[in-house]
Amino acid sequence: MPPPPPRTLAPWTWIPSGLEALVLRALAKDPEERFACAEDFDAALVELLAAEGSDDAGSLRPCPPGHRGSDDAQEALAAWTCFEYESAHEAAGRAAKINRAWSPLALLMSLLPEES
Repeated sequence: MPPPPPRTLAPWTWIPSGLEALVLRALAKDPEERFACAEDFDAALVELLAAEGSDDAGSLRPCPPGHRGSDDAQEALAAWTCFEYESAHEAAGRAAKINRAWSPLALLMSLLPEES
């Protein structure tokens, strides 16, 4: 069963359709449907940001390096790329507690499968 779309889990938030598509692709159970590596996922995010004027991109803007909670957010993404899902979820939760701007990241990490 595929993961539910983030916008159905958090309808009160604004999640661009393009970002939702990238998230669902990253969470696909079939490895052939997922990004081959973190660099490919990063490139797709950059491409989405480059399309800033489109309806899909909305007002996505990268956070400055000193953005409150960015250290925990970076830790979450690093853990995610190593398939350390519990650590990724915990770090994203810390980031969201420090700064609500990281709430979408925490939502994304909450969709990750439990480690076995």
